[in-house]
Amino acid sequence: MGCSDSKSTSVESSNKPTSQPAQSGGADKQRKIVLHYFNIRGRAEPIRLMLHYGGVPFEDKTITFEKWGEMKKNNEYRGPLDQLPFVEIDDEIICETVALVRLAAHKVGICGENDWEKAKADSLVDSDLDMIPKFTAVFFAKEEEKEEKMKELMTIIVPEYLGKLEKTLVANNGGDCFFVGKKITHADFQIFHRLNILSNNAKKHGKDDVLDSYPKLKGHYCRMMELPQLQDYLKSRPESDM
Repeated sequence: MGCSDSKSTSVESSNKPTSQPAQSGGADKQRKIVLHYFNIRGRAEPIRLMLHYGGVPFEDKTITFEKWGEMKKNNEYRGPLDQLPFVEIDDEIICETVALVRLAAHKVGICGENDWEKAKADSLVDSDLDMIPKFTAVFFAKEEEKEEKMKELMTIIVPEYLGKLEKTLVANNGGDCFFVGKKITHADFQIFHRLNILSNNAKKHGKDDVLDSYPKLKGHYCRMMELPQLQDYLKSRPESDM
């Protein structure tokens, strides 16, 4: 994506924007975590990114769509609500994407510095998750409808959404840092994941980089892509269209 010229996220002063994970409770952080999800990035990816970023050990237990279908047919246990993702922490189970994103943020210590920042970060995560059906419609469309749905996605839905994100980012410290306050939050990981998927899919279909028209978003994407804490995971994770 041409991120080599992006600004570093390292800092020397607490008065400057920081990308360093905060310290969270030691004993709680070491509880065994098992994340259950399909063998794609999807709704679980921001959770994975945050746990890797914070150095929180976890088991990434994936399942194919075919196996999920078999389990459903055989009435096998598929989590408390029969849906993914869900997380096991010792003998406890938590489900629902929003709750899991916030749980990961709490464990890593990146929820926001105060109630206002926490609520603002939550709102950005919620807004992005609300957009998922629009983004994924093309993947589940009938073959004869895919071209038209892809056109609508790339010419109407994506530009409108990215334009709103660009304005939101610019409104926070001129757009040269993160989406909320001066420190990284779960909103940054949620949006980074979305930008990554959109950018990769556009290029896969021979389109220009969708971020080229949004310089602040592209800068944010590059800063996230170059976080030292994510390098090993970003280089080793499997490819995914979703």
